[in-house]
Amino acid sequence: KMQNGNARGKSDNQPANVHFTTAADIDAALPVVQQGLGIAYCNLKRIPEALDCFRRATELAPEDPATHGNLGNCHRQAGNPVEAERCYRKAISLNAAYTPAYINLADILARHQRHNDAVKIYRKALRHTADSPENRTNLVLLNHRLGLALRELDATEEAMTCYREAIAKQPDFAP
Repeated sequence: KMQNGNARGKSDNQPANVHFTTAADIDAALPVVQQGLGIAYCNLKRIPEALDCFRRATELAPEDPATHGNLGNCHRQAGNPVEAERCYRKAISLNAAYTPAYINLADILARHQRHNDAVKIYRKALRHTADSPENRTNLVLLNHRLGLALRELDATEEAMTCYREAIAKQPDFAP
């Protein structure tokens, strides 16, 4: 399930789809309706419909980083990493503090063996993410994934520092 720019697992979204479809019949010009439909379609693996909804959402709310992030998530799920990367970079350009886009962008880079680029993005995200209770989960993920990317570059000591930082923020963290 995608929400606020993050992929969060799978669920049966058929009831949500019915509600968003009804909302779309009432006011399809609302970006939140297109976002909701896109999320529901993506979770139902109806990727072409999801992409259409997310594209409409970005047209209706071109300055909203979450719409671009969710479009990126859908492109990633569809196997279009180049388009996903473009969407995540757009989301970051709209809001330099939008952490989910950094995480998703760096994850794609790392998945495609671009570890140096991923390290740069994870580090940039850490600079732009405030150390606050509401950001704790993102900071833990960023430190852990930065550690993974550094390990791929044989920077073991730096990786260990990142892992320790993740555990310090959330002692029960388990990747």
